[in-house]
Amino acid sequence: MSMFKRVIVPAIICVVLTISSVASVWAHAAGTGRTASEDAASDKFARLADALYDAAKQSNRQAGYINIQQLQNMAVSLKTNHPGQSDGWNLIEQSAADIKKTLAGNSASTDWLTDAARIQLAGDALIHPEAPLWYSYEAVMRDDLDRVKKAWSRNDGAGALSARGAIDSFAVHLDRIEAAASLQQDPEKIADLKRRLAYTTTLLDAGIGNHASPEWIGRSIDELSVSLTGLFEGTAAAEPLPAIAPLHTGNPISWILLLGAFIMGVLAFAGYRKYKQQPYGIKPFR
Repeated sequence: MSMFKRVIVPAIICVVLTISSVASVWAHAAGTGRTASEDAASDKFARLADALYDAAKQSNRQAGYINIQQLQNMAVSLKTNHPGQSDGWNLIEQSAADIKKTLAGNSASTDWLTDAARIQLAGDALIHPEAPLWYSYEAVMRDDLDRVKKAWSRNDGAGALSARGAIDSFAVHLDRIEAAASLQQDPEKIADLKRRLAYTTTLLDAGIGNHASPEWIGRSIDELSVSLTGLFEGTAAAEPLPAIAPLHTGNPISWILLLGAFIMGVLAFAGYRKYKQQPYGIKPFR
């Protein structure tokens, strides 16, 4: 067997396979509109956001402070170089600053868990732009509005108070997803939803003392529901979180190149060694 068939052909096959694998990864990156470096930066940010949230749940202030410093440094760079609405990055930076202020103080406050949740959802939106976790909040917020409607329809003081509590729950959920949603959605959609929420809340407060028209309140709740639809329009609900969340994976291009180079090297060396020992391809019978 000639030197060409022993060494060159396997090497060419490896090159073709490697290029094909890399091309498929690049095609995926092109489909998401992000470069490999942006994917890697997003993955690192999401990992830090997860670590921050875990630290907040465990009230680990030392770990939280280290994570928030790293996140703040990354946010400055990502805000400039990463796709995403500037409003979203501004909210991330604000939440990070609030956490750092809380952790730098002497109080034993655990209020930073809420801000950590906001940042975690934003990090998830960076690495899963087509189906981020914040999409799943649509069903939760729909349930909030349903409870508002049912409570208000009772037409009594207790119902009005229950409706006020349900709208507060809606506001909490909107606040939690705002940074993540602001990275991906038109800022005007979020601004419109917040305006309608504020107006509905004002009417419900007045309704508790019978100082607002029931028709106005009912219409305002319906308009708030329409605005919520606008925020989630064109989105697909994310899958529920698994019992054990999968680890975030970095961009595989470097691993593909390394594996391809290793295989090529092994085959080329094996072929060369055989050729050197038996240059004319004559093997003894056994």
